[in-house]
Amino acid sequence: MKKWFEEEITFLNKNYSEYGTEYCVEKLNRSWSSVIGMATKLKLKAKKRNSLNMSEKEFLKINYPVYGTEYCMNRLNRSKGIILSNTHDLRLITNAGVKGNNIIKTRNRNNVNKYDVSNIVNIKNKFAAYILGFLWADGHVAKRSGAYLTSISIVKDDANFLFEILINLSDCWTIGREINKYWKNDAGEIKQAQNQRVIRSYSQELFYFLRENDYEVKSNVGFNKIFSIMSDEFKSYFILGLYDGDGHFNYQLRNDKYHSGEFVITSNYDYDWSVLENFLIEKNIEYSLYRQIVKLGRVSNIIIRKKQSLLKLYSLLYNDDFKGLTRKHDKFLKYINI
Repeated sequence: MKKWFEEEITFLNKNYSEYGTEYCVEKLNRSWSSVIGMATKLKLKAKKRNSLNMSEKEFLKINYPVYGTEYCMNRLNRSKGIILSNTHDLRLITNAGVKGNNIIKTRNRNNVNKYDVSNIVNIKNKFAAYILGFLWADGHVAKRSGAYLTSISIVKDDANFLFEILINLSDCWTIGREINKYWKNDAGEIKQAQNQRVIRSYSQELFYFLRENDYEVKSNVGFNKIFSIMSDEFKSYFILGLYDGDGHFNYQLRNDKYHSGEFVITSNYDYDWSVLENFLIEKNIEYSLYRQIVKLGRVSNIIIRKKQSLLKLYSLLYNDDFKGLTRKHDKFLKYINI
């Protein structure tokens, strides 16, 4: 318990009787229970303001032990100070577990609105659309040990780039330290891969938004829901984020020239590509869809190879100064420049 100092006790003696509990709580920056407890010890009584009538006190006797402070405040339309003052006078206490449950409910409610994620959930700009595309490709949404977690685990340089965008959209993001990564080749040799970093958010509001739009089950469904609520002007940025997370660009170099370029986005074998197919058809971009079993598992790919379609796609994805991941843009640009 926080120690009471002599000047605080002097203030309480001087002001409690005249101005009451609420005034002293505010001025001393102490809890209601602390102020009331010390006032009782000093045998001080505050003037009664807005005291409860008999029916309200009867309501308090019946309901306060069962439902706690907040419930009685809302039902009686009285301040917290009035409720606590009267429950103290009536020697009422909440039943075991009620106070704890009320605290948990309050914390959960506060946590939903703890961070401002309006830029993302309202898809207010191109950066929000890009992030939503990247999250669809590489993000993870899951409730773990009571925490509402949204995370992205990627190589450190990409993580640093992405984090700069994220913190300008919302203060809900944190980034972890570098993590060493290793892999084993066909000869059984262990090789070091690029170090990674994990970006996390514990915003409940963001979690619920992503869950409602299928991010928890995105391996099995298409991004129809999130695409349907997005402004047309931002859809190309969503596709750019999807490409930066799950795509790559291939080409062949012959006679010092790049040939046979192909834009590829990959997912699992049964993935629903219909929304991306419709988008490409609408933009007159020709593509191929493949489903195949490879060494690493069952996969499906959207692949764009024809020159005119690649030119259209480049102009669509990179139509202003924002280029997403530089390494992916530059590889595409090498083909375009010829």
